[in-house]
Amino acid sequence: SPPPVQAEPASSAVLHEVTPEVPDKIRQDIQGRIYVTVRVLVDPSGAVTGALIENPGPSKYFARLADNAAREWQFVPADDDSVRVWLVTFLFTRDGVTTRATEQ
Repeated sequence: SPPPVQAEPASSAVLHEVTPEVPDKIRQDIQGRIYVTVRVLVDPSGAVTGALIENPGPSKYFARLADNAAREWQFVPADDDSVRVWLVTFLFTRDGVTTRATEQ
């Protein structure tokens, strides 16, 4: 199988993004595109302190993969003590998983 593509960080504010591992057997069964959106709370140090599935998509399995991955993300530290909210979108297709993060 081809080597995993090193995705560009979704944003310069993302230090470390985690993409869910989807077994080949399951990935080959994906029809079309499956989007899962996770809202994450990011503390001043850049760590994710909470995650809430905003849009679970059609599958509990992919929702759980996305939720677990989003909790492992790291963002750049904040300039102040504010807690930030980011939306992390995972797109699952037969070709793999791509991610996007947007600050709320």
